[in-house]
Amino acid sequence: MRWFDQVELSNVTEDVGMFSLQGPKSREILKKVIQRGSLPKPVRNTVSIVTIEGTEVKVGRTGYTGEPLCFELFLPKAAAPVVWDKLVNHGATPAGLGARDTLRLEASLPLYGQEYGFDPEGYEMPLLAFPMAKLAVSFSPLKGNFVGRSALMKQFEGV
Repeated sequence: MRWFDQVELSNVTEDVGMFSLQGPKSREILKKVIQRGSLPKPVRNTVSIVTIEGTEVKVGRTGYTGEPLCFELFLPKAAAPVVWDKLVNHGATPAGLGARDTLRLEASLPLYGQEYGFDPEGYEMPLLAFPMAKLAVSFSPLKGNFVGRSALMKQFEGV
């Protein structure tokens, strides 16, 4: 039996709230509101569990905007308004997805690739035309022979 044969997936979309806290004061704001626990290490994709306003919150370094001081908070949906108010009361400024997309574009980090457009000769720019995009590509054997794997591999290898 393979380890992933034992994995069970559950859709918790309707039960979970998520905030992205970014910017030069994000660490300072989070430290002020955390009652128990500590921030994740400043390494991409690390996660820690803290308590804010009596609620267990998963804090991740999983952002994709290039912001070095970026945290994502995952918490029960019912507790989201209270934690939101706590963050705002300690200096967080609400902003929409457009602000996050601007950060992402400024860092040359694509979301889907439609941001690239066309090169001077009129050809669509490939996903891996930007070196930072290679960081997000994995050819792990666990993924198998997925659709598009060979085309992506050619781009990745620069062929």
